[in-house]
Amino acid sequence: MAGRPLRRAMIQELERRAEDAELPDVLTYVSQWLAGGQTIQELAQDMSCPDGPSFSRTLLGTYVNTLPDAAQRLTEARAQAAHAHTDKALELADNVKPQPDEIAKVNTQIRLRQWLAEKQNREAYGQTSKVEVTHTLNTLHLDALRARHIPNVPTLPPGTPEVHTLEPGDDAA
Repeated sequence: MAGRPLRRAMIQELERRAEDAELPDVLTYVSQWLAGGQTIQELAQDMSCPDGPSFSRTLLGTYVNTLPDAAQRLTEARAQAAHAHTDKALELADNVKPQPDEIAKVNTQIRLRQWLAEKQNREAYGQTSKVEVTHTLNTLHLDALRARHIPNVPTLPPGTPEVHTLEPGDDAA
């Protein structure tokens, strides 16, 4: 890593922050950052100093994704972030000023947070699509008989009406 001073400075800053927060490792620090509803971009900007090195989202994201178990832990953190996004959307809606421009801006911010929540936690906030399939008992029965290919079962010619015989005790309905 001798030829990567910027990467080394970024890792040292992440390690310092994790230690200051009394967290076991860098990935836990980043996961908690994301779970709070913040982004990798915001973390990179927060870590950059005006008089020091400037870290990019790409540099930070590439490094974090090389850590063991990063994919799973970051996915879990983003699922938790969905709750933070909905909280922020509610806060925005509650505090909007009754001015048309302000309402339009807040409406866009709320929709973005709803979209993020849906994408990051489909189980809690995603829209479900239902497909309804209707089968009658007769259709299922005939399909089952066709699938069995029972020999010596007479088949009716096409167009012949079905005849149902009721046995004693059967309901006519």
